Amino acid sequence: MRLDPCAGTLGTEMTAGCTPQVRLVFQGMSARTTDDGALHAFYRLSRTQILSLVDFTVRERLARNISADAPLGVHPVASAEGIRGRFVQSFFAKLQAMCGAENLERVTFIVREAGRPKAWSFGQFAVRAGTPAPLPVPTLTTDSQSLRGEVVSPMSPHPDNFLSLPPFDSTAVDRALRIENPNVHTPDTMACVECHQTQRVLALFPSGNRNEFRRSDVSSAVIGNDRDPENIHFFSYNGMHPSVSQRTGNETAAAVVRFRSLARGR
Repeated sequence: MRLDPCAGTLGTEMTAGCTPQVRLVFQGMSARTTDDGALHAFYRLSRTQILSLVDFTVRERLARNISADAPLGVHPVASAEGIRGRFVQSFFAKLQAMCGAENLERVTFIVREAGRPKAWSFGQFAVRAGTPAPLPVPTLTTDSQSLRGEVVSPMSPHPDNFLSLPPFDSTAVDRALRIENPNVHTPDTMACVECHQTQRVLALFPSGNRNEFRRSDVSSAVIGNDRDPENIHFFSYNGMHPSVSQRTGNETAAAVVRFRSLARGR
């Protein structure tokens, strides 16, 4: 689950048109492991609602003297108590009261296809008045996109698409870092595959690139994805291991800055 007080906008400032949003991540399980795919559901909330969710999680963390500086991953209270613990069950109840068909706005998904090399299908659709409606993948005219081995179809025409470059092109890192930078891109400005392939290019890059997202006032550290080149999970489980990408860490850091701004204004 992800909370954002100003979804789909660049930077870390609160603006007049900010839309609070909660993203719920669903993933199937079978034979004691998770499916290699996920579904993300996006719900519009009011500012009061989303702040109440943040207040609850912060109170629970502070009550246990848990630092907020740990890398982004499974919530430490949920990890300590388990899914049937009081924290998770109370939080689920709050989410169920706030999230339903009436405020569901969009669904995105990734599905692993059978066979080798690994292949995935990405897609999304809008939800209007409870009814699914076509929604093109950002920068494309289609509502789906695929990755089969190294083949992307269709490929994004955006100038920051590093996958369109020849092998070993030195500008690929610059473009990938721009995609991961919430001051430059949001999930609504780049196609699915191009976003989910950045970690493959950046696995061994040295820090200090001018396109890298950096904040001195909040951490963007993540638990990572074990540097597995075939793991494209940005905020879900790869098998039984939680996987969080750097882009998700950067976007979360930007959201934290915004939440702090809201808190100061109360």
